[in-house]
Amino acid sequence: MQCGISGPGAAQAWANFANMSQANEYREQCFVTLFSLYSEFFHFMASRFEAILVKVLSKNNALADKFDRNIFYATAIGKDKSIQELEHFKYFDKLYCIWNFIKHNSASTYKTLNDRYPEIIYSKEPYEQGELALYYIKFSEQLINEIIDGCIEFFKEYCSLVFNENYQEAQWNYTTYFTSIVRDEIENIINPLGLQWWDDLD
Repeated sequence: MQCGISGPGAAQAWANFANMSQANEYREQCFVTLFSLYSEFFHFMASRFEAILVKVLSKNNALADKFDRNIFYATAIGKDKSIQELEHFKYFDKLYCIWNFIKHNSASTYKTLNDRYPEIIYSKEPYEQGELALYYIKFSEQLINEIIDGCIEFFKEYCSLVFNENYQEAQWNYTTYFTSIVRDEIENIINPLGLQWWDDLD
């Protein structure tokens, strides 16, 4: 308008168009950032679950130097039921289905997730192999909390089934629980004020 080319109406239209374009770009950047954070957190969460699982199986001599879910499922052979029959297994399965999809970005992992848990997939049919999977999943705080809580219950059921471990009893019936009580009592006698070594520096 200052150059004398556009009138007030045209200048306003240019401004509206520029604002709309910038707003769309901002929303897209927010979407990408949010879903990237969700995806990264999910990778970390699933990796932690699997690392703990591998450690537990190794300590119980149920695992050599290789791990996959078939080996994990085989630990319940000869038990009253299979691992897949446990009440909260679906949360563990959902964790792996999502994790495999965002790791591999493949048509097969998309199909598995969509077949089992279609409610957490955005309807962007058809999925083209190689597209970033994280944009197809309805990530939310609720979804992540649901999976965490469900997996906690699943592992309690698993330990009860495979290792005959009672969760309530396991909260106190182990050596460190009792020795820590003894150490605390000794500390109360020899150091009733709770002083630390740095208190002697003055």
